[in-house]
Amino acid sequence: MIWVGFETLLRNVEIRRIKTGDLKWQNDTSCYLLDVMRTKTSLSSNLTFQLSPQCSQHVRRLIETVEYTDTETFGHRFSFSACKHPYKPIFPVHQQ
Repeated sequence: MIWVGFETLLRNVEIRRIKTGDLKWQNDTSCYLLDVMRTKTSLSSNLTFQLSPQCSQHVRRLIETVEYTDTETFGHRFSFSACKHPYKPIFPVHQQ
C-alpha cells in the first residue's frame, strides 16, 4: 500500500478505494495499469498509472495470496484496508 502511494502520489482514501478490478495486468511490460477516480478537486477525473515492475510483482503476490485473481468474481473487492491492529479495520469496510 505504501509503495503504491509513493509511485502514484494518491491520497490515503484513494488508495483504500482501489479495487482488484481497477488493476489491469500488462503481459508485455509485466506491470499493472491502475485506473483511479480522483475526487479531491471540484472536477472528478479518471487517472491511469503504470506501476513499476517491482511494485506490480508485490501487488500481484498480494492478490494471489488472497486468491482474488479472478476479476470477474472479485473485481469489486477492495485491494487494501486500513487497520491499526491485525484484523481490526480503522474505518468500516464497505463491500459494494
